[in-house]
Amino acid sequence: MLTCAKIYVLLAVLKKALLPLLSALAILAYGIVVEQVWSWLVLFDRWQSVGWSILGFSVVLMLLSHLIRGFRFYHFFLQDMPDRGLGTFLRLFSVSQTHNFLNSLLPFRSGEVSFPVLMKTEFALPMSRTAAGLLWMRMLDLHALGVFALVVVLYRFFGTSIMLWPLIVLALLIPWLVFELGQPIRRFLERAQQEAYSGLAGKLIHFAWKCTQGMPNSRGLFFSTWCLTVLNWVVKFFAMALVLVLLMGPPYEVFNFVLALAGSVGGELSAILPIHAPAGVGTYPAGIFLGMQWLSPELGNAELNHRLAQLGVSLHVMIMLSTVLGVVLAQLLTVFYSFGYQTPNSKNH
Repeated sequence: MLTCAKIYVLLAVLKKALLPLLSALAILAYGIVVEQVWSWLVLFDRWQSVGWSILGFSVVLMLLSHLIRGFRFYHFFLQDMPDRGLGTFLRLFSVSQTHNFLNSLLPFRSGEVSFPVLMKTEFALPMSRTAAGLLWMRMLDLHALGVFALVVVLYRFFGTSIMLWPLIVLALLIPWLVFELGQPIRRFLERAQQEAYSGLAGKLIHFAWKCTQGMPNSRGLFFSTWCLTVLNWVVKFFAMALVLVLLMGPPYEVFNFVLALAGSVGGELSAILPIHAPAGVGTYPAGIFLGMQWLSPELGNAELNHRLAQLGVSLHVMIMLSTVLGVVLAQLLTVFYSFGYQTPNSKNH
C-alpha cells in the first residue's frame, strides 16, 4: 500500500530522473531527425572531404578553450582554496567540465545550479561565494559574446571600415567601467550590511551585498580574469568559425569568415536563452542558421537554407563531442595525477 511518505519518495526520484530522461529522449529524437533530413552518412562524407586532421585540430582548440575556462575559475577562486598547485587546478578543471556538461545537457540553463553545489562538495566553499563568482564570470562571458556580436553587426551595416574600430575598443572597456563603479557600491553595501536594517530593505541590502561578493577584490584579479575570458572566446570562436568556413568550401573570403562568425555567435546566443533545449538540440543549430541568415538575407533560397541548416547541425555535433571529451579529459588528468602523486608515497611505506 502506498503511503504519503512512499509517494513523496517516488515523486522525488521521478523529479531527479525526469530531466536526464528528457535530455536523452531529445538527443535520440535529434539523431533521428538528422538522419531523416540530411543522413548521418552525408554529414560524415562532408567532414571527411574537409579532412579529419583539420576537424581534429578544431576539437583540440575547443578543448584548449575548456582548459582556459578551467584555469580562469582556478585563478579567480585561488584565494579561497585550502591549497594550491596542479592537483587543485585539475580538481577544479573537473568541476568546471562537469558544470559545462550539465549546463549544455539540461534545458533552461538549469545546469548553472550545479556549479555552487560541486564547489561546495569538492572544496567546501560557501555556495553564496561561488554562486556570486559564477555570476560575475557569466557577466564577463555575456560581454565578450556581445562584443563579437557587435563586430558582426558593424560588418553588416558598414563593411570593413576601420573608422568603426574605436566602437569595438569602447565596448571592450565596459567591464572595466563596471568594475570601477562597482567598488564604491560594494563598500557602501558592506557598511549598510553592518547596520541593523530589518524587513524588506534589510533583505534587499543583504542580497545586493552577496551579489557584489563575486566581483574581483583587486584590479589585478579583474584584468587577469577579463583577459582569460577574452582569450577563451577568441579560441572558441576561431575553432567554430574554422569548421564552418571549411564546411562551406571555397572561396575563402573575408565575407565567409564573418558569416561563420555570425553563425557561431547566433549559436551561442541561443544557448543563453531561457528556452535553451536539452543539449541544445534544435535550438543551437537554429541559432547558427539564423545568425548566418541575418548577416546575408540574400542567401535565403530553399537549397541554400538546407545547406546552412546542415552546417549548423555539423558544428553542433562537433561542440557536443568536445563537451563530452572535455569531461573525459578532466577525469583522465585527475586520475593520472592522483596515480603519479600517490605512487612515490606508496613506495615509502
